[in-house]
Amino acid sequence: MRITKGPTPEIPTEYSVGIRMLGKELLDRDPSRRPPAAEVLKKPVVQEVVRKMLDEVKAEEDAAAPPADAPPRAGAPAAAEAGGSAPSGAKYVRDAGSYRKNEVVEYYSETHKEWLPASITNVDAEGRIMLNVKPNVWLSLDVQGSKVRPKQGADQGQPQVGFL
Repeated sequence: MRITKGPTPEIPTEYSVGIRMLGKELLDRDPSRRPPAAEVLKKPVVQEVVRKMLDEVKAEEDAAAPPADAPPRAGAPAAAEAGGSAPSGAKYVRDAGSYRKNEVVEYYSETHKEWLPASITNVDAEGRIMLNVKPNVWLSLDVQGSKVRPKQGADQGQPQVGFL
């Protein structure tokens, strides 16, 4: 009853006016007055987040792309040699290139500014990986060294194999 008949909850003031207005529209009890998904995606507040996410993906794709004059590598390279040196602050470079398909890891999202749970969906011969949180994006060993880590928690950082 409280959901369908009570007052619509207010979005806390620590959120931007744009987020609060969008939340209010999405919580309208009359389904015909709620904006369709296509309209929500056109909202400036949503476009800003989408733009940040696209910039993050583009930066990672640029980092993963080998230089135009780089000779092709054969076999799986050692983590230290793959793709050049790790970016500054890379704490997980020793794990880069050693991940396996379906392994549970964590990915640091620049957009969210936090570590997100993820699983490895694909691994190539060069040790690059794809994650379920970054579909169709190959992460180079350099990116892995700073943005991918074994799952943290009760297991004290030991990698886990499994499905999300």
